[in-house]
Amino acid sequence: MSKPLLLSSKKKLTRLAKADEARKAKETALNDLEAYVYKIRNRLRDEDGKDQLGSVSTEEQREEIITSCNEIEDWLYDEGRTAELSEFKTKESEIQTPADKIFKRFKESKDRPKAVKRALKQLQNVTKKVDTWGEKLPHVTEEEVAGLRDLIAGVQGWIAARVE
Repeated sequence: MSKPLLLSSKKKLTRLAKADEARKAKETALNDLEAYVYKIRNRLRDEDGKDQLGSVSTEEQREEIITSCNEIEDWLYDEGRTAELSEFKTKESEIQTPADKIFKRFKESKDRPKAVKRALKQLQNVTKKVDTWGEKLPHVTEEEVAGLRDLIAGVQGWIAARVE
């Protein structure tokens, strides 16, 4: 094989490899978006009860995201087949941003009781430690101890008010 033909073949193979890589990336993005749409839509439909996503979002918020999912699914089977890679990412963020807000609020609502319990336990531990300062740390004044106790009581009151 001649040198010019060899170089031409290598360039052609490189172009074909890049085109194949771009095609695979696009197919992966299309499949990922399709799977994400199904996942989000199903989760919003399945977990809409009072003890679930319905406790941190309105029916309208969930329906708006589900409608967006349906529109994106329709888009996928029409002009989405010829879309660019960046368009898939844009479409995913259209539903990901509002859905993630709901999912984050739900996770926080589930984690909150444990966090409150840990915080109150830590405040109790600090209070017990402060109670020993009179004997162990005579250089700490009663005013400083009283100020810290007031601060602890204030935080406990703040937590109690937020829990209500």
